[in-house]
Amino acid sequence: LRGAGVSVALDGPRPRITGRLSAERLPLPAPAGRGDRPLELRRLAALDAEVALDAARVDAPGLPLLEGVSAAVNLSAGTLRLDNVQARLGGGALRGGLTVEGAAEPPRVALDAALAGAAVAGPVFGGLPLDLAAGKADGRAELAASGHSAAAMLATLGGALAFNVRGGILNGYDLGAVQAAAVLPDPAEAEAALRRALENGATEFERLEGTARFLDGRATLEGVAFSTEGGAAAAATGVVDAGREGAA
Repeated sequence: LRGAGVSVALDGPRPRITGRLSAERLPLPAPAGRGDRPLELRRLAALDAEVALDAARVDAPGLPLLEGVSAAVNLSAGTLRLDNVQARLGGGALRGGLTVEGAAEPPRVALDAALAGAAVAGPVFGGLPLDLAAGKADGRAELAASGHSAAAMLATLGGALAFNVRGGILNGYDLGAVQAAAVLPDPAEAEAALRRALENGATEFERLEGTARFLDGRATLEGVAFSTEGGAAAAATGVVDAGREGAA
């Protein structure tokens, strides 16, 4: 970690750090789990800061690697703002901002971010019945939550997540097997085959797009549709409980 013109002032209500910080690698702690353990966001009120940050790599356990990261970091009276964030994620461009109001009651977090051209490698939403395993993704997130713990944040999550994925693989759903089950002459055999197709397998698709709208931790899927190179198409509706990783 290198500092350029970094200074610390002690003449205010809190220590104040200003300047520019650069790093080849910036490791972050693992994100909070889903439990009720307090996040202790009030600790953000211990100091103030106004720093320009640059890092070649930012990584945290369980999160994707960010490269070429830059951001304006402002911490004042317990509120942390990351403005003008730019980074590379999966070869794509990530831009946006994050606000954490640690002194609010309860603490609040807001995210506004856009992603373009990111390569998906491996399951994205571990634990969900349907999961994206490959593809090239664009997305836009406008999300907010409040609470003293990760569980409370998930239970109050609101906003929207729009996505558009090209040339990918969807795990947990076999569209070809669904179509084959639909034409079986025996109803019992068709039902059994349909259940297998909806519980296992994978589908290669040409395009997948839609929006998840969150309210109180539950996401309603809107306009979710995908198509394959062979001309097959399907749509999906439903509700996903972000706190329980379930679907209804």
